[in-house]
Parts: sequence; C-alpha cells; structure tokens
Amino acid sequence: RPEHLGDGAGFLILLALCVADLARILAAACVGVSLARYITSVGTVLIVVVAAIASDIFSVFAGPTEALVRADSPLLDFLLLVFPTFGSPLGFGLGLSDFIFLALFAAAGRFLDLRYVATLLGVCAAAFLAVTAGLLLARPLPALPFIALAFVLVNADLIVASLARRR
Repeated sequence: RPEHLGDGAGFLILLALCVADLARILAAACVGVSLARYITSVGTVLIVVVAAIASDIFSVFAGPTEALVRADSPLLDFLLLVFPTFGSPLGFGLGLSDFIFLALFAAAGRFLDLRYVATLLGVCAAAFLAVTAGLLLARPLPALPFIALAFVLVNADLIVASLARRR
C-alpha cells in the first residue's frame, strides 16, 4: 500500500516485487524461446497465430480468464503482471501468456529467417497498443491478438513467399 512505502521496509518490499515481476517476465520469455524451437515452418507458425488469437479472445471474454477476474481469484496475482498507470486506479495487466507468445513470435521470426528486429519491435508495439486500447476503453482486452497480428503483418510478404515456394 502507498501509505506503507514511507518507511524502509515498504521500499524493500516494493523492490522485491519489482525483481519478482522481472523474474516472471524472464521466465516467460525463456519458455517462449524454448517453444519457438519446435516451430519449423511458416505454416506451423500460422497455425500457432490462429490458435493463439482464438484461445485468448475466448479466455478473456468468456473463458477461464473472465471467470478468474469475475471471482477476483488470488491466482490472478500469479498469472497477471499489473503495471500502474496514471488516471487508472487499477493500472493495466498483461498475462504471462502474452510474454510467452511475444518471445515465441520474436524467436520464431529469428529461427524462420523472417524480419527479427522488425518482428520484435512490432510485437512490442502491438502489446503497447493493446494496453492503450484497453485503458481507453476502460475494459480488459486480450493482448495476444494484437501481438499475433503484428507478427503476421510485419512478415506478411515473407510468409506469402515461403508458402508459395512450398507449393
């Protein structure tokens, strides 16, 4: 709580929470890069894109994530990383799955000889856009569709060319 940050112990707790969040982001990124090693073709990554978009939309609007939010489950403290924002008492949250797929798409771009730097910048910008849209609409939005579509848009011509070569 903000009123407890005035003493030394509050600062140490805040620092520990920041380190814990960074560790969870790093762990999620490691999982994403590890999973990306199993994506060996552009066709496979497109299947992952479609499955990720569908599952995240379902989860946030009618599935498990929506049920956890409605029940105010303590499990959300583990699954979501909540970042404070100005003008919003609750801040915004990104799920660990968003970080996993962000790393997965960036690494898949590298492993499949797509535009790695552009992919990394595009998926990060898409995550920021998803958070901004959620804050402006004052409702939780799934970030994964933004991230997945950014991956496809950044690499669209290379994806089409790769699929054309396979025929």
